[in-house]
Amino acid sequence: MMHKSKVVCYSISAHRAGSDPLVLGRHSNRAVSFFLTEPLSHYSMPSQLIWQPTSSITLRPDQYSDGISAMAFSVDGRFLAVASGRRTEIWNTRDESTAPCQTYIASTNTHCLLWFRDGHAFVTGHDGGRLYHNVFSDQGPVSNGFRQQGFYGKIKSMSIWRDALLLAAAEGQVQVWELESVSEGYRWNLLGLLPNPPPLRFRLPATANVAESVHWLSDYEILVSYEGIGVCRYMVQSLYPLEVYLDSCQVATGLIQDVCLPTKTFVVCDVTSNMYQLYTHADSQNPRSSTTFIPRSRLLNRVLPVSRAMFCTVDSILGASNGRLFLWDLSGSRVQTIDVEGSNGNLITNLACCFDTAFGCARLAAAFAKNQDYKVVFWKTVETTDN
Repeated sequence: MMHKSKVVCYSISAHRAGSDPLVLGRHSNRAVSFFLTEPLSHYSMPSQLIWQPTSSITLRPDQYSDGISAMAFSVDGRFLAVASGRRTEIWNTRDESTAPCQTYIASTNTHCLLWFRDGHAFVTGHDGGRLYHNVFSDQGPVSNGFRQQGFYGKIKSMSIWRDALLLAAAEGQVQVWELESVSEGYRWNLLGLLPNPPPLRFRLPATANVAESVHWLSDYEILVSYEGIGVCRYMVQSLYPLEVYLDSCQVATGLIQDVCLPTKTFVVCDVTSNMYQLYTHADSQNPRSSTTFIPRSRLLNRVLPVSRAMFCTVDSILGASNGRLFLWDLSGSRVQTIDVEGSNGNLITNLACCFDTAFGCARLAAAFAKNQDYKVVFWKTVETTDN
């Protein structure tokens, strides 16, 4: 049974922040300029909210699938992209469709995806070092692939900045790409690679130095989670040519799963200890752990497994476990528990959250495996004036 009790939370402002154009750099006679736009999910205003279940979808896995590997809302909240195996499906969240409105088929498995801030287009990362720029249009899906020459490793994680700069975490390296407008449309140019991190532990696993998670923190700051090392911060000095130096490294167990840009905080998922941890980079060179979030059962108070976490708003964390979602404030106090209907206690494997600009509500999606299929459950927020 889904909990529908009132909860004091924060809704998300339905506007986008803007500032003067920021010139990212020059190459020959070309200038790349974009307006600053922070993620909508990082705006908040006090309000009484209720998470209301709306619908669910069922995905049939292809022969290459090993679960839902990536899931994300478009910036306006209208569409949800769900990747599984070699297939990425686009679902319209504003109706109760029983079939995706478009489907993209790749030649290799998909591991991560990101929507652009402007327009209905997204990037996907795949096996074999392949990345795809996908344009969602009424005429049907259009995909164009690109890859670093001679590299065939898995693309594990991506982060995009101002719809212009793309980080791609691959096996043994982090690639930095730039999107360039050309007469025939666009193309991606490889600017270079991030420096390798130093070993911080005496005994490193065979997969050490593999970048598992990458995130832009600001115009000139990059965070990378390395298996067997921890969290490293890189500083960008120049794009043309690419000049980046390693600023700091912090031993940390677990991988960065989400970053809140306004506060320079990030949440780490530690599956070995079954906890989520909040770190801040705002006022120090090395990240500082500030809060620990541990999902527990109501009756027995036992610790539950962790899987995915993200910032629901600028001052709240959403974490997933077996058949449940937990909403905490940044002090670690549990604000709400949501039972995911139909999950039968199965582990929630993916989360996505956004603000729907047309409907004026926040949307939430949670994915889990059910029998031989995969299911995604949707919620939206409704405001109440009750005291």
